[in-house]
Amino acid sequence: MASGKSVITNEALKRFSAHRISTRQLIIDAGTGDDRSRLIEEGKRLDRETGGSWVAEQSRKYIEQHEACDVIIIDAVRTKEQVDHLRAAYGGRVWQQQGPLPPFVREMTVRIGMETYVRRQRVIGERQDSRDLLRAAKQPVRAICGREDGMSTIEEHIEIAELAPRGRFSIIEQCGHMTILERPQAATALLRDWLLYDT
Repeated sequence: MASGKSVITNEALKRFSAHRISTRQLIIDAGTGDDRSRLIEEGKRLDRETGGSWVAEQSRKYIEQHEACDVIIIDAVRTKEQVDHLRAAYGGRVWQQQGPLPPFVREMTVRIGMETYVRRQRVIGERQDSRDLLRAAKQPVRAICGREDGMSTIEEHIEIAELAPRGRFSIIEQCGHMTILERPQAATALLRDWLLYDT
């Protein structure tokens, strides 16, 4: 899990077999002092020189040491490139929380309980690859993505649309992962378009 949210981090550490990796500590371990402004500048330099891969690379040994944990939290992953490199290394097991949690997500997490929420995320990360099903799909496929989706990338949605023989890609602005809940009118308009014109 790549997280910038201390509430999620603290709750996971309290309730689960969880381990927290601090990107701040990774920079300090590389020889930078504990001065905040120097840490920020060093993080920017590492991003420029490695294209954001330094977080995945420097976290690897800690992830391997704690792979028996239910959850590993990397706090804080701040750029798309850093997330992309983590996803390249760990696939669907990476979940990113970016920005404040929408109230309905907080309410859902409280309602179903943190254990169930984390179990769901783990199952999602372990799903089988369905690319062959997409290639063989005879029905129209519409891949709809929120511009600010922190759990699935725009590129992954484009790939879905391109793999399906009758696939199309649509994006919803000012929207995260839960398109139908966050932007119901926009999502409904796209689904209506799919039902009327893609069939």
